[in-house]
This record gives sequence, C-alpha cells and structure tokens, in this order.
Amino acid sequence: MNFITTAILLFVALTETISQNISKAKLESINFLTNELNIQCKLGTHTKAVLNMSDFEALLNCEKATVNVNKALHSNQSEKLVLYSKEFFEPNYKIWVDSSNGMNMIECNTGKHFTGIIENEPNSTITLSIYDNSCRGLIIHDNGEQSLISSTITESGIELNFTPAPIRQKELHCMTHDIEHFIEADNSLSLRTRESCNRVAISIRADYELYLRFNKNSQSVVTYVTSLFNQVHSIYRKEEIQISISEIIINTVADGFPHTSSNADLNYLKNKYKAFNGNISLVLSGFLRSGKASLGGVAYINSVCLKSFAFGFANIEISDNKNPNFNYDAFLVAHELGHVMGSRHTHACVWGPNKNQALDNCATVEGSCKPISSTFKGSIMSYCYLPGKPGIDFNTGFGQEPGDLIRKNIKASSCLTPYSPQLSTISNPATTIQANVECSDGQYSHYYFDNNTIDEKDDILIASIKKNTEDIGNIYDGSLQIKAHTTTLYGTSKAIELKVAYSQKNVIPANRYWEINSNKQITKPIHIKLNYSASDLKDIQFILPTISTEKLSFYTVKEPASANPDLKHSGITTMVYKEYKNSSIAGSSFWLNKKLNENIYSAEFQIESLNLDIGLSYNKSNSFNDLSSRTSSEIKIKSINNPISNDELLIFADFVSQPLQPVTIQLYDLAGKQMKTISIALQKSYNSIPVSDIMPGMYLIVIDSNGQRIFKQILTRL
Repeated sequence: MNFITTAILLFVALTETISQNISKAKLESINFLTNELNIQCKLGTHTKAVLNMSDFEALLNCEKATVNVNKALHSNQSEKLVLYSKEFFEPNYKIWVDSSNGMNMIECNTGKHFTGIIENEPNSTITLSIYDNSCRGLIIHDNGEQSLISSTITESGIELNFTPAPIRQKELHCMTHDIEHFIEADNSLSLRTRESCNRVAISIRADYELYLRFNKNSQSVVTYVTSLFNQVHSIYRKEEIQISISEIIINTVADGFPHTSSNADLNYLKNKYKAFNGNISLVLSGFLRSGKASLGGVAYINSVCLKSFAFGFANIEISDNKNPNFNYDAFLVAHELGHVMGSRHTHACVWGPNKNQALDNCATVEGSCKPISSTFKGSIMSYCYLPGKPGIDFNTGFGQEPGDLIRKNIKASSCLTPYSPQLSTISNPATTIQANVECSDGQYSHYYFDNNTIDEKDDILIASIKKNTEDIGNIYDGSLQIKAHTTTLYGTSKAIELKVAYSQKNVIPANRYWEINSNKQITKPIHIKLNYSASDLKDIQFILPTISTEKLSFYTVKEPASANPDLKHSGITTMVYKEYKNSSIAGSSFWLNKKLNENIYSAEFQIESLNLDIGLSYNKSNSFNDLSSRTSSEIKIKSINNPISNDELLIFADFVSQPLQPVTIQLYDLAGKQMKTISIALQKSYNSIPVSDIMPGMYLIVIDSNGQRIFKQILTRL
C-alpha cells in the first residue's frame, strides 16, 4: 500500500444547532487537522493527523452532519471520503452493569457515528466513531485494501492514525456446527428481495473478561463495543438488512463463563441469561489464553424468532495501534449474527440450485458434497481467513445466496415489528434530501431519509415504488439515487407562473420536485407513489385561489432537463415532457390522488423509464370554462351511456362550432393499459363508438381535442 503526502480537510454541513460555545465561523468550516486550512501529513506505514480539540468539540456536538474528507490513502491521487452521521440504537435502548448488586442502569457516551464511501469507489465502505477524546474506524477500498482509524491523545490534540489493516490469517474456527446448531430445516430461497421493513434488535453483553481488558472502565467497554457495532452495522446495511442495539450489558463481577470452549460458553449464556431485551443476545468475550483470543465464535442457526435459541458468542481480540485487527472482530461478530439470522457456512453442502453444493473450498465441506475449486476471496460466512486461503473481502458482504437467505428470513420473521415509513414530506423551504434507507413491505419498496437516526418519528418518506420485478438499482451501492427538493418559495403561499415551450399556455409549478437517477434500464412500467402536502396546493392558490388538487397534473421530464421551478423550466421541451392527468386510476397517463390526512396527499402513477425529474403543476392548457363563455372550438360532453350495452358507446356532444381536427377517444383498463383508441369527427349530437372488441369490465374513457383533455369517466362494459 503506497502512501503520499497530502492534506486532510474536514467540512461539516450542519443541519441542527450545536452548542452555543462554538463560534459561527467554526460551524461553517471545520478543519480536520488544525486551525490552518491546509496541513501536510507525514505519511508512511502509519499515516497520522492531529484533530484540534475545539474542532473536535464542534463535531461531537453536531447532531446531524455531512462530512467530506480529502485524503490520499492508497494511490497517488487525493481521494474524497463522503461520510454521513447515523445512529443504530433502539429508541429505548439501555446500558446496564450486571454487578453484585444486580442490574443497574448507567449513563455512558455512546459516541457520534459516521458511515460512507470513497467517492468514485462505489463499493467501498468507511466507518468512523467519535467520542469525547478518541476516534475509531475502518476504511475499506473497492479493491479490498483496508486502513484502521485509531487515535491517541497528544499535547496538540487528538492524533489520528491510519494503519493498513488486512485481516490476518488465523487458526481459529467458528464452532457453529452445520447440524447440531441448526434450528429449522427450511432454507428455501426466493428471488432476491430488498431490505424488508423489519429491524433486528440486538442485546450485547460484555463478559467480565472484556471488562477486565478495559481496566474495569465501563465507558471504555461501551466505546469499543459501539465502534465495533458501527462497522458491523455498515456491513448489514450494505446488504439491506437493518440491525440495531437494544441494550448493552457489562458484567462487572465474575460471571461464571467456563471459557473451556465457545460451545461451553454458548450453552452457559443460553441457560444463565435467558431474559434479554431484543431479538438476539450476543456475548462479546475478552477471554485470553496464552495472550490470545482463542475461543473463536459460535451461534445457533436460524433462531432469530426462537428466543430460547437466539444466542451468539464471539471471543474478540480488541484492536489498538499495536494490534490493528479491528476488522477481524467486526468479521467475527457479523459472522455469528449471520448464523442466528439463518445462514450456514459457505463450505456447507446446502447451497446451489439443489441445495447440495458448497460455495467455496476454504474449509472441509460440511456434508457429503464434493469440494469445489475456489481461488476468490471469501464472504462473511466463509472460513477464507484461515492460513493458506485467499482471505476475506468485506466488500463481498454475505454473497448472493447467503445474503438472499438472511433477507428472506428477516422478511418472514413474525417476531420482528414491521415498520412503515411515516406519512411525511419535506416541511421546510430550500431543502434537498436523498433516500438513505430502502425497505419493502412485500408490495412497495419505500425509499426514505431517516435523518441519520433510528428514531422513526423523524423519517421523511420520499417515494414508494412497485417495481414489478424490475431491477431499478440500489441506494446502498450508489446505482440508484432518489431525491426530493423544495424551493425557497415552498410554504410561503406564493408561486411563480411560467411561460414554457412544452405547453400552449402558462403553467404554475408547485415549489417541490423529485429526482430519480439510476444506472439501470427498465423494460416495463413501474408504479411510483409520491407524497405532497397541502402547502403545495396553497402555494399555487396564490395565483389561482379556487384551484383544487383535482385540477393539478403530475409531470416527468427526462434528464438533463430539470423540473426545478427556479430554472424556469427553460430546458424542457415536448420531447422530454410527459403529463399525467388526475384520474380515478393510476396509469401511464393518469395519476391517482389520495388524501392521507389533513396535510398529506399521495399521488400514484406509472413511469416507463428512469433518470427523470418529477414535478406537480397546474397547466392552464387543461382549463375549460362552461359553454356560455367558451371559445367556438371548445367542446362539452352532455351525456354518455353508462353502463355500455349493445356493443355501442354513445356520446352526446355540444359545441359552438365544429372542431377543426378529429377528436381522440381512448379507453383504458383499470391497470392503466390502453385498450382502444379511435379518432372521429365529433358531431353535435349522439356519436356512436363500436366497442364489441372490448371485454366486459370497468374502463376509463378519455376524450381529447387538439391535445386537450375534455372528458374522463369510469364506464362499465356489460
């Protein structure tokens, strides 16, 4: 790994007010190293930097932050690290000490936690945890190279250390037995599902040996446990699986774990500590034999909803500057939790189309299948860290089949509380948010911004999409981005009226729009739901006081054109613009409106491509007055036969003068599929339309004249 001299800068974009003793200048630009803007780092095997204490205090007090760090880590070019703050604690989490006086709750600093990627390395992972006087984290590059982030206190401040940290080859084994520890035999796979709207809450118990390793300091135990969980959490989130900490328990007196083997400790855990708050109980042990953490790990398989078996054990090493093996501890914990959530080892004979093959050859096969030839790096559930094996690649995650199995199990687990994003929208002007969580309820995938906290109350739902088996990308690897925007006029009861190239008359756009960007292509339409608010309507009513939601239109524009009203829609032409009319169905040309509560409305329609901007507006081209005030070319539909009988649709039309162009009549089924289109010279009386080729059912009729909708209604074909 080659290092060069470079500058490291940290800029924090604050979204919450932080402590009053930090100056405004510090809030706007916080330097990662010292008060100087550019500081050169002395690089070598270990890269070091100093974090000024006042800047460090500002970062600690920042509730929500976006962090950009410029640093060269393993190449001759500076790299941009993009980090976002996050939380992974259950809303009612607790920290306990289990002592001779029983269980007592304590207060500890649980840190500020960040995750992110290296820009232009979409498969990379970065975690950083910051405490009162220390930092800890891990950087994993696209190519699998890793750097441990640790810290020491110096006279100048806090010294950060970036240390190369490959997972060392180890003789240890996970002692989970493919048969003995397996709880349920059903591991049939479905097609890959995105993250379910379920979250697995984990109770973490630090044994007495771990407490001793940290010199009987409970805060030090919590610091290590939470920074370790940050890395594990990032592994699972990248796999679209939500995990959280429900409690941390620290054994502060001798606890009786036998430490003769990991199996013995697992059985002791299961029998002594039966009660816990959460879905899984995990013990982190600091036991050493001859100076080594020699017990490995063990867990019951597929037991997440069987609380009497939902246990795991991990004998962690604990990393520091002299022992940069933080990533092994993260691997071990992620591995044992993966067992509880349903996955066996990758060398077990349970994979493949017939569930009788191993996925790698990093250990003796578990079962009767033949070993396979494998030279690639292993995944989380593998033994590829053993001597002579190719090693572990964190970027591989669980791999396709084990990951699919875990996601399937989590989705089907009845003990987990299902979560649906709150019915909310952006409520502030001049705001942009990007979806950072995706979960599926089995029908729709919900994309929302969780405000970098695990508290559901501050989540903002951006879009819900029914994918119809289409691959639209993944927000976690950067192949999909979904954003929502409001302009400076949002919520001010004001709007702007635009003269545009794509409409004969002016339009009044709402002060809100959305973006969907993906590197995928879809082959069939997908359904999208977007929430908007009463404030959007109120803003438009500034120009048209009597307008209602039924008169509004949703529209899409193909990028690079933008739906941003502040850009005056100058780049939008009829070639990239598509409008959806309000209707009682959600289709390829219509949007379905639902009032969810007094402030929130839902709009649903179909889109046939990605890389779109989406907006809401009132288009004056769709406006029609009553017959007495209409121009000579405007049409009024006076009656229509409903239900349709005798294979004939009868339309009674009225107008001042004969339309110059034929009128288009379209019939859609309730799925939005166009079933019939005809053009006729509309007569000022009854007009007969043959419908013998239309099957009985419910249909939407739309009548357009010169590109303007003049009629819509649901009809029944007998």
